Amino acid sequence: MSAFNRLLVSVLALATIVGAAVVLLVAVGVEASSIASWWPWLERRLETFEGLDDTDQAWTVAITAGLIVLGLVLLVLEFPKPRRREPRMTLQSGGLGRVTVSRSGVQELASREASLVEGVREFQSEVQENRDGLHIRGRASVDPGANLPAVAQQVQERIKSAVEQHLGVKVADVAVDAQIQPLTAGGRRVR
Repeated sequence: MSAFNRLLVSVLALATIVGAAVVLLVAVGVEASSIASWWPWLERRLETFEGLDDTDQAWTVAITAGLIVLGLVLLVLEFPKPRRREPRMTLQSGGLGRVTVSRSGVQELASREASLVEGVREFQSEVQENRDGLHIRGRASVDPGANLPAVAQQVQERIKSAVEQHLGVKVADVAVDAQIQPLTAGGRRVR
């Protein structure tokens, strides 16, 4: 939603909340003249809600309370939710500053390297950072005619080598779960 639309909806929601609150106050017994004595037009409109019988008062209170809640909900929905920052890993920190990489960047590097191994159809990975280095867990879909243990070992070696070479961080282990079935419903190929 554009900034103008967000501002417009916020102003309308605030106007609804204030208007409903004023009518609610008058309906429950506050005098209209004490609320709007500075604006005679509004004071005359609010006098309509003074001295309501019990049924009309109950309906007025229920409707105005509902409008206040609706206005509050609209206000809450209009404020953007804070974006969750993607986890980052520090590659080096020194006199010139800090160098970081996103976890998804490491996962993408691992997937790209795995896809270059002959026989790998798909690869999905997860990366965790520990004191002893990176732990990379991956799932590989392998061609049915390929040697699963050999392909998995090539994937492990290639990922470990690429991550250490490109990022300069130690890889503690690379665990590969190899299977012949596609990882995804559509069986999307990476090669």
